[in-house]
Amino acid sequence: MAQQAAHNVKLFAMVVKKSCADGSCRTCPLGYYKDNSVYKFTSCQMCPANFVTSAPGADSMSKCNVYQCQAGFKIISSGCEACPLGYFQPEPYKSSCRKCPDNTSTRQNATVNATQCEAYCQSGSEKDATTGLCTPCKRGFYKANSDGVFNQCVMCASNFITASNGSTSAAACSVANCTAGQKTTSTGCVDCPKGSYQPNKWQPDCISCTTDKTTTSTGSKSGTDCILSCPPGKEDIAGVCVECKQGFYKSEQKASQCTACPANTTTAGNGSTVSTACNLIGCPVGHYQDSSTSCKPCGYGFYQPEKWQSLCRKCDTGSTTYRIGATSVTDCVLECPTGTQFNAGTGRCDPCPQGYFQDKLNPTVFECIKCGDPSVITAGPGATSAANCTVRNCTTLGQFRNSTTNLCQDCRIGTYQDTKWQDSCKPCLTGYTTRNTKTPSSAGCLRDCDAGKTQVGDGCTDCPVDTYRSKTTWTCQACPTGLKTVKVGGCVSQ
Repeated sequence: MAQQAAHNVKLFAMVVKKSCADGSCRTCPLGYYKDNSVYKFTSCQMCPANFVTSAPGADSMSKCNVYQCQAGFKIISSGCEACPLGYFQPEPYKSSCRKCPDNTSTRQNATVNATQCEAYCQSGSEKDATTGLCTPCKRGFYKANSDGVFNQCVMCASNFITASNGSTSAAACSVANCTAGQKTTSTGCVDCPKGSYQPNKWQPDCISCTTDKTTTSTGSKSGTDCILSCPPGKEDIAGVCVECKQGFYKSEQKASQCTACPANTTTAGNGSTVSTACNLIGCPVGHYQDSSTSCKPCGYGFYQPEKWQSLCRKCDTGSTTYRIGATSVTDCVLECPTGTQFNAGTGRCDPCPQGYFQDKLNPTVFECIKCGDPSVITAGPGATSAANCTVRNCTTLGQFRNSTTNLCQDCRIGTYQDTKWQDSCKPCLTGYTTRNTKTPSSAGCLRDCDAGKTQVGDGCTDCPVDTYRSKTTWTCQACPTGLKTVKVGGCVSQ
């Protein structure tokens, strides 16, 4: 570049010399001088090598005091200096360089044109060679613009990485370069402990296995390394750890089954971890634990379908059991009110029959109670108290209860009674009567024949010759001695 500039100056000087031949005077150009004190008719003289004048029209070689610095350089006291990165100079012989616009720089020193000022990425990011876009340095890389704005991201030393993307200095390479199965600490890499895993590198923590699962060793890299390991008090049920039921225990940490307590013993609850927890008596179904050494049957209105329980379950409101020691909710049936009893066949409450009552005073008695005095009964069904047993107990057929005297009385002739506990007798059909009082059935109602006639089958027939019948007798009678009948149906004197 310096040689080209010197050649240009010579050409200019030749032009000046030629121009001065026509008798006109022109100013010596930059880099030339003419000293009239030496000789007035000489042409402009070129400055010594590597120097130029500070301005045209120099009149002495002493004015050749400026270093001949070309474009891309600036003049300093000791000579020429290339414009540094981020600066340019399109003109020669300048004492300063021009600064690139903000966020741009040159890729090399001694840059001439502003077009060589190129946008650069901030520290922590690099320019994509294809798109020209800035992308953050990946984790494990960094870029400090103090080392060069156009540099690519630099990889950390092999045993360290950065904590995140976009790191701006080597000092950010402070995290241990841990692999999958490890976690990073302030002192380096540590294998994930048992019961945890880590599938990714460079992680500050390990991932804990889900509840009741663990790994067989340290340094696990996958959740599939977590296997079921039920703690004491739990057992493996279809791949899930479930508490040991009452009456069972498990003391070891593994996916095994709970162990049953010895016969007739149980635990206080679920999840027992030692055999000594089997310290309670094991009560059968339908019973509950009354103390540590005794069991009692569930009372009326309660049931228990499970063994080894400390309480019985209560029937729903409006239902009860009609026995103690009930074992199923199906034993809970309709609770009947006073004056009724439960009918297991229909599932309903039936009124107590006549002669019985139910006062609900004794829960152990769920059926209707027979009146205590056999000589009396209740007035009808549905009696609610023993005080209702006031009616004379007339059970003999052919009798009725006289409601006035409250005594049993025989049915009169012409009536009968085939049912107990009645307050009247039933009349025979018209034309029929009974032979006697206290007739127990309608079969005792016979044809009521007129005097002189007797019953034969279901009709009346005249008494035979020499016999008679009055209404006071039931059959024909022989005539008294000395008497005979003149016709059938009566007796006359002989």
